[in-house]
Amino acid sequence: SSDVCSSDLEILVTRGFSAASKAIVIAEYFILLTGWGAIRPLAAVVVIGFFLVNAGGIRSGKNFQNAVTLLKVGMIVAIVAAGFLGTPDASGINVPGGGLMTGFALAYLAVAFTYYGWDDGLKMAGEFKSPDRSIPRVLLGGAGAVAVLYLLINLAFLSAMTPAEMAGSPLVAADVMARVAGEPGRRFVTVAALVILISSCNVQFLGLPRVAYGLASRGLAPRVFQQVSARGTPMAGLVLVTGFVFVMAMTGSFLLLIQYLSVVALAVDGMILAALFRSYVQPLVVMFAIPFGIIGVVVGHMVMGFDITFMSLIGVVALSGIVVNDSLILMTFINRRRAEGVSAFDAVIEGGKGRLRAILLTSIT
Repeated sequence: SSDVCSSDLEILVTRGFSAASKAIVIAEYFILLTGWGAIRPLAAVVVIGFFLVNAGGIRSGKNFQNAVTLLKVGMIVAIVAAGFLGTPDASGINVPGGGLMTGFALAYLAVAFTYYGWDDGLKMAGEFKSPDRSIPRVLLGGAGAVAVLYLLINLAFLSAMTPAEMAGSPLVAADVMARVAGEPGRRFVTVAALVILISSCNVQFLGLPRVAYGLASRGLAPRVFQQVSARGTPMAGLVLVTGFVFVMAMTGSFLLLIQYLSVVALAVDGMILAALFRSYVQPLVVMFAIPFGIIGVVVGHMVMGFDITFMSLIGVVALSGIVVNDSLILMTFINRRRAEGVSAFDAVIEGGKGRLRAILLTSIT
């Protein structure tokens, strides 16, 4: 079913990939700070460490998460304070080119990643004492806290640096802290990034085993995933997630993980669409929009005179989701008209006319 495929995508692609990539980056930051170690062994220690923390039960995982979250927020507040103490200096700054739309697109990507994982608390909703009251507070309170911190840190950066300086800075937070505390300030930002990654990665080890448990409790996964330890940990799910993340982290390469994500995500998306449309051909039609979107990206960069950068590739990923959504809107309408007895040709023509506005609105928003 599409529910099973979607949950498998959650464990094996989006969140599993995220946890493995964070384990690698945590290892890289540790090496950057200490000058000691190698990525693969350190990533292995990170993954096993998260396993041990969460194998100790929901209380152990929760206490660890609360501790690193408080530390993370404290360090962000320290960076905010340093920003308000800083003084702008616009001399000698080279501002990269780009217009309003380019700036808006880059800002949108940053803001979107800021809220990444805001709904992860739902994976543990079954363990809330009063979910009807706790869940809204967790979701709204978490999103509100992120918004406040995000706005504060941007105001602090604007207080310490001019927009021109920020545009020419490879890492604004490090430059802000350096103005107040010198080179130790830059090191502080690296430590803060490490703490943020640890906090974010632990969430995957808390939540993903409970996705497997939820599938098993509904008969959609092997019953072994329903086994819960005396301390409240879905052990089979935790072992599955740890093993998968461990294997992915042993690649030791963020680039290899991206390649894996691309291949597996397309395969799983195809299975979801096949279950949705009850067809093996229609998913290919829907996903055929992706290469056309990529062609548009290349042509657009050529016309505008822009180089294709890493941010362009992130935009391609976002664009792929948009064109697939547009294709789903059109395909659903065509299938409905076909079920009503309309010929395939007429259904396609009516779909192009009738769903144009919906497709445009989906693309714009």
